[in-house]
Amino acid sequence: MMDRSLFISMADPILAVRTSEFLETFPEFQKYRHIAPLIPPPSSGGFMPFEPWHPSGVFEHILLYISTTGVKMSYCIEQFSYIQSHLHDRSFLTWPLLQPKKRPIYVKIYEWMDLRGIQEATLTIKQAIEMQKDIKGLGPGYVAFMKQYFTDDDDICMTTDRNFQKGFKKIYGEDATKGSFMAQKTKEYTDAGFGRIANAYVFQVFHYS
Repeated sequence: MMDRSLFISMADPILAVRTSEFLETFPEFQKYRHIAPLIPPPSSGGFMPFEPWHPSGVFEHILLYISTTGVKMSYCIEQFSYIQSHLHDRSFLTWPLLQPKKRPIYVKIYEWMDLRGIQEATLTIKQAIEMQKDIKGLGPGYVAFMKQYFTDDDDICMTTDRNFQKGFKKIYGEDATKGSFMAQKTKEYTDAGFGRIANAYVFQVFHYS
């Protein structure tokens, strides 16, 4: 099996250097270097297309974010893959195995877009962030997720996301999300210029460690 650092250096040499600098600055992540994230550069327009299920465009990234919140990645992929293959007629909304608590969020997104005459293919990142104000279930973590792929903003740590919090606890201990410690630490990530890498790394720790 190819060493993770070698794989990243082949895919994105600049990211490989930045990841090495991140691990030197925040050595608590050294034990997780074997699951270092392969993240897209700022304003990349979404996931790198290494897997068939990877989302394409702003709209699919919204649906992926909803699919992944609160669950393991394997379950998310199962859900999102089905959603992807049934986007053309929205029939995934009636799929019996769709996560019940998330169905209303998907419906509200379609209602929001239909009301404004916005199509899936033409939805912009500005509109995607704007809808967050009107749809319950899309919080600060959602905005940070979308900014990660479609803007240059480095202040994107998803501290309100349960998966982020669980990953953060694995790294820093069960009490790490209490008080101001998490806010202080994520500010350190961003101030050092590693907000994107740190955010992705914490999620990697949750999903794969």
